[in-house]
Amino acid sequence: MEVTQNISKETSWNIVTKISFRFFFVYLFLRIFPFPLYYLGSIIGQDELFSFYFNWLEQLSVWAGKNILNITYEMPVGPNGSGDTTTDYVFQFVSILIATIATLVWSIIDSKRINYEKLSLYFRTYVRYYLVTIMFSYGFSKAFTLQFSELTNLDLIKTFGNQSPMGLMWNFMEYSDTYTRFSGYAEIIAGVLLLFRQTSMFGALMTIAVMFNIFMMNMSYDIPVKLYSGLYAVMGGYILAPDLKRALNFFILNKNVPPKVFTPYFTKQKLKTSIIVTKVLVVGFLFYTNINRAVEGQKRWGKDSPKSALHGIYEVKEFIKNNDFTSINY
Repeated sequence: MEVTQNISKETSWNIVTKISFRFFFVYLFLRIFPFPLYYLGSIIGQDELFSFYFNWLEQLSVWAGKNILNITYEMPVGPNGSGDTTTDYVFQFVSILIATIATLVWSIIDSKRINYEKLSLYFRTYVRYYLVTIMFSYGFSKAFTLQFSELTNLDLIKTFGNQSPMGLMWNFMEYSDTYTRFSGYAEIIAGVLLLFRQTSMFGALMTIAVMFNIFMMNMSYDIPVKLYSGLYAVMGGYILAPDLKRALNFFILNKNVPPKVFTPYFTKQKLKTSIIVTKVLVVGFLFYTNINRAVEGQKRWGKDSPKSALHGIYEVKEFIKNNDFTSINY
């Protein structure tokens, strides 16, 4: 017996499923948009093309922080190398608040809707490809050992007790290129699996495992990207949700799991061909940009970048100047 991915208008969803879909649709859209449109700005050389959108979200978060949450101190905005600023946490609150209000309004005006099968299919694809870009970005950065800064002279002589939690974790990852690459390959493989509906369930499981591990490391070592890593794990859960029962039956309950038949997005052959061509171009673009950026990064600031002639730490035992030999006593 086969299970078909049904996008029929006749399938009836229960009230909990419909409300959950409405909430996560709004919430995740707020967190993902304007993907993939901002790539257009990069292609045409206008990286600030959607800056107005991000600026609006920042100002909305600042307003909500001051007027709803009564935050009295200055809230930083703009890029600062951290994803866990007060503004970021307030934006999380604002996103949940907007999604809750939108879900309530949506549920009232669209109460007779039986299901959102087709919209759900397309939106899961949207979330999948966003996650692919994230997994590739972090994965290739680790695979080329670029994410974690090379150990400096100060790192090498600093005592264990003087390490910050983040510094300790960063140096731990940097110490072993093998483990850093392994973690990067895991993220890349998860991204590749998410590219195809046939493997998206396993890709979602792998994404949840990888990103939840990163989330726990960020929480445990006070690394300021807790919100983002947690969000990516949630996105993996959203992609897995329609297949959660099948996953439980297979991995835990030891029950038979029938194969799943995937209905095509479109029925016309021209549209099918267009989708395949577009997918090949998108995947090729993602691989090229990430690999090219990683290779350039290796040359500019990575381990292949030029080092000074006196790079490193030395224990001086002899010193000669103008043929005058001096022995260093300890």
